[in-house]
Amino acid sequence: MHVIGSTWVDRPVAHAWIVAYLVVLFALPAPWSTVIIDTARDFVEAERWLQQGMPLRGPMIGNLFHLGPWWYLLTAGGFALTGSIAATLTLEALLAAMKFPLAYVCGCVIYSSRLGVCWAIALAVPGMASMTQLVITHTAIIEFAILGWILTALLLCKGHRGAWWLAFGAMASLSAHAHPTTLVFAPAACFIVALRRKRTDLPWIIAGVLVFVLTFAPVLIAESREHWPSLQALSSHGQSIHWAGSLGRIAAVYLGALAAGPQFVSLSLLAGWSGLIGLTYLALACTVLVGAGWAWRNQSLRPVLIVAAATCMVFVLLIATLRQITPYYMLLASKPFGTLAMAVAFVALVERAHRSRMLATLVLLAILLLHGLVSMSWIYQAESGSARLPVATISDMAQSPQRLEAVSMMPVWRLESLAARSCGRKIVLHASMAQLVMLAAELPMQTECEARPEVIYGGAAQDAEHLLGLTPYELRLIGYSEANWQQALELAPISTQGSSWRLSWSRHYPYIMIPREGQREFHYEQVTSANNLLVVSTPFGIVDGSEVDSVEVDQGVATLVSKTRASSIYRCRGCAGKARWTVRARAADPRQIDIVEIRPGPNLLIQ
Repeated sequence: MHVIGSTWVDRPVAHAWIVAYLVVLFALPAPWSTVIIDTARDFVEAERWLQQGMPLRGPMIGNLFHLGPWWYLLTAGGFALTGSIAATLTLEALLAAMKFPLAYVCGCVIYSSRLGVCWAIALAVPGMASMTQLVITHTAIIEFAILGWILTALLLCKGHRGAWWLAFGAMASLSAHAHPTTLVFAPAACFIVALRRKRTDLPWIIAGVLVFVLTFAPVLIAESREHWPSLQALSSHGQSIHWAGSLGRIAAVYLGALAAGPQFVSLSLLAGWSGLIGLTYLALACTVLVGAGWAWRNQSLRPVLIVAAATCMVFVLLIATLRQITPYYMLLASKPFGTLAMAVAFVALVERAHRSRMLATLVLLAILLLHGLVSMSWIYQAESGSARLPVATISDMAQSPQRLEAVSMMPVWRLESLAARSCGRKIVLHASMAQLVMLAAELPMQTECEARPEVIYGGAAQDAEHLLGLTPYELRLIGYSEANWQQALELAPISTQGSSWRLSWSRHYPYIMIPREGQREFHYEQVTSANNLLVVSTPFGIVDGSEVDSVEVDQGVATLVSKTRASSIYRCRGCAGKARWTVRARAADPRQIDIVEIRPGPNLLIQ
C-alpha cells in the first residue's frame, strides 16, 4: 500500500493516465444523452446559422434575457463537421470534460502536481452535476469555463505578462455565456489589479474588457433595435424578488448542495448498491473533514482551503437569494471551489504519515471507480429507456432528492435511427416515444431525412404506421423480457381511438404550439380484450399540464403495471371476456390524451 500511496500521486505519467480516464469516462455517455427542448433549440438555431447566417441572440435565461449567440456557433461548427446530433453532443461533452486537465493545471500552479491530480479527481465526485452528462447544453461547460477563468487569474497573480488580461476577459465571457451566475466572480478582477499594481497593465485591462463586451455586441444590437425588452423584464424580476423570504431557503439550498448529490447517486444512478454507495460518501466526508483539519495546520495549504471553502459558501448564499427556485445548474459554478477545498484536504493527508496517505489513496481510488460506474449507469439506463430521477431537486435544490419519478428517455443516437427509418413515411407515435420526439422538436426528422416524415401524435389515423412507443423498460414490465430498442421500434398497438394530432411548430423557442389554457374534463370509453392492456398517455403533459385523473374498469380492478411522466399501463384484474374501461382526464383539447390497447408479452405474470 505504501507503493500505491506514494507513486501514482507523485508521478506525472500516472497523472496523465488518470486525467485521460476522467475525460473519456465523462464524455462516453454523450451518444446516449437525451434531447430535451433546450438541446433541440441549440440545433434548430445552429441550423439556421448554417443556412441563414449569424443570429444576434443566443439562449434565453429564465425568460428574462438572451446570451450572445456563440453557443449556437459552437453547435453549428460541430454539426457542420459531423452531420450528426449524437456526434456533435459528444464533441460538446469532450469540451466540458476539459475541466479535468484544467483542474490539474490549476492545482499545479497553486501548489503542486499532487494538488492538481487530487483536484481533478475530486471534480469527478458524482452528484447533481452528473446531470450534465445526460442533458448537454451550454450549462454543461460551466465548470470548464470557471476553471479556465481561474487559470488566467492565477497566471496574472503569479506575475505573468499583462497580455493575459485578454485571456481573462475571454474566459470571463465564456463563463458568462455558460451561465450568467458565474459573473458573481467578476469582482475578483479588482483583487488581481490591486495585487499586481502594474501601470503597464492598463492597456491590457482595457483590451480584456473590450473582449468581454464585444462578445455581447450581437445581442446588444438586437436589444437596441427592439427598445431593450430584456431591461424591462429584468427590472420587473428585480422588484419581484423577496430578499428576506429568500433567506429562509438558504439552509435548504445548502443542505441540497451537500446531500442531494450523494442521495441522487445512491438512490437513482446506482440504486442497486445504495448501501455501499452511502458508506462510500460517508467515508469521503469523514476523510475530507480529517484532511481539512490537517490542512489548517499547514501554512501553505491553509490560505487555499479558506479561499476555496469561503468562495463556495458565499456563492451558494448569493445564488439562493436570486430566485425562488434554484435549479441544479445554478450551483455548478461553485463546484470547482468546493472540490478544491476537498483536494486540499486530500493533499494534507497524502503529505502526512503512512496511514493518512493510505486513507486518502483509498478514497481517491473509490472516486475514480464511482466516476466510471455513474457513466456506465447513464448508458445502461438510456438503453433501458427509463430512469428514476429526483425531478423536483433538479428543478430546485431546496427540494428533497428522495422523491423519485420514472422518466422516459431515448438515446440520441437511437432517436436518429428512428428518424432514418421513418424518412418519407407517415408515422403515428404513441406513449413515451411521442413525448420524447415532441421534446426533441422532431429535430432528427429534419437532420436525418431529405424527405421529412409526416409525424402524427396519437389517435387512430389511417394509412399510417403506428408505433406503440413504449421503451424497452416498459416492455419488460409487460412481459417482453428480452425487449430492446429494435423491438420497441417495431411493435404496434392492437387498437387506437380518437383524433390524431399534427403539431404546429413556431419559429421561436420553445417552438411547441399546444393549447395550455381552458382545460376541461373529458371522459373516454374503451373496450378491450380482458387479457390485453390499456396504455393511457399524456405525451404533452410536461408542456401543457394535461393529466389523467382516474382509470376504472367494469367488473374488475384496474391495476397499474407501469407509470412514467408520459404514460401509464393498466391491466384488468378479475375481468373475463371483455374489459370496459373509463378514463377521466383534464386537457385543453381531447387529442392531448392518447389511449391504445396492447397485447402483453409472453412472460407477463398473471396475478
